Amino acid sequence: MIGLLWTVAAMAAEGPEVAIGLTTAIGNQTFDQRGWLGLQGGIHQPLPVWDRRLTLGGRFRSGASLRGEPFLALEPVARLFLANRDDTTVAASLGAGVHFADEPVAVISPGLTVDVGRAPSIRPRFEGAVHYRPGPGEWRLSLTSGIVWRDRPPPPEPEPVPEPEPEPEPEPIADGGMLWFGAPVCAWLEPEQVIEATRLGKLEGPPLTTFDSSGPRAYGSTPAAPIDQVGNLVIAAWPGDVIRVDGQPVQTDASGFAVINQPEGDVSVEVVGGGRRLDLPLSVADRHALWVAADPPQPIGVRFPVAISTLDDDARATVARVASAAGTWMLEVRGGASPEGDPERNAQLSVERAQAVAQALRDAGVPDDHIRVAEELDIFDPETDPPEHMRAAIVYPVLEEAP
Repeated sequence: MIGLLWTVAAMAAEGPEVAIGLTTAIGNQTFDQRGWLGLQGGIHQPLPVWDRRLTLGGRFRSGASLRGEPFLALEPVARLFLANRDDTTVAASLGAGVHFADEPVAVISPGLTVDVGRAPSIRPRFEGAVHYRPGPGEWRLSLTSGIVWRDRPPPPEPEPVPEPEPEPEPEPIADGGMLWFGAPVCAWLEPEQVIEATRLGKLEGPPLTTFDSSGPRAYGSTPAAPIDQVGNLVIAAWPGDVIRVDGQPVQTDASGFAVINQPEGDVSVEVVGGGRRLDLPLSVADRHALWVAADPPQPIGVRFPVAISTLDDDARATVARVASAAGTWMLEVRGGASPEGDPERNAQLSVERAQAVAQALRDAGVPDDHIRVAEELDIFDPETDPPEHMRAAIVYPVLEEAP
């Protein structure tokens, strides 16, 4: 009954596959029948999955055993196509149903189907299956040969091939435009000269290149879209400097160079580092390169009163200005003292002044690994430097890579 319902459902579907053939079987106890000879038929419906390789349907077998006893088997069957070529189709099948002979018997039937030939709808079919009865372990092997009819869907309509767009017509040459002709002319000709040379039969073939207000281009092509007027800006700064163009930071290489494309017009360049801040108002021209070099930073002195190693307001303002423009430079601090008074006390003052400036730089935001207090303190010449200049700590921007 289950196999019959499967068969009826499959027949009601669109595009079924119908098979019929002669079948025979041999086996062991074979459900009280050692073999049979009869007719096998079935109908399957491809499912819209896996490119229609999976089908569901039902089949029947009817005939007589080798002892003349009638039998009937009904099975729902699932079939999966393993290979599908123009001349051969191979599919694996699995059925499970009921065999009616002396009594109803449940049967599981795995098998293999081969369709051969190139006919589009009807082909010979050969099928082998093993019919296994769970429990007693009885089995039989059946071989079936017959034909199969398959309702193949019509081939899909070919997609329309888009027609190529026609090439644009060459634009007329504007006033002042010229055309380049190859051999034997090998010259630029104005439109009037082209007309005259054509009349005299001196030109062979069309021109190769057009040149007008939009620039040179292949003859027959449309002028390129206008591009923004852009120049190149080359900024030669120093390692450790920070560069901003119109307020925006610019990436530099390891040597402090930056090369950027800049629209034509005025531009503001700022170079910051080593305690100095450079504002460079510039102007860039279309398709021109502008090179600008930043001067290196200079040592900066922080002065102290006589015999004092603490920073007053002016000294703190100087340190704050240096810290705000430090960039990523290494800052080396060296202390000094005027020669009057006790030499040992002066040496101590030099160390204290250098340490006071270094601490003020840290407090102002300069990283500690960008600050170095030098051991060398004799940085002034008493014969040439006035005493008020010697009572100071000097900040030297050092050209080396900070950690």
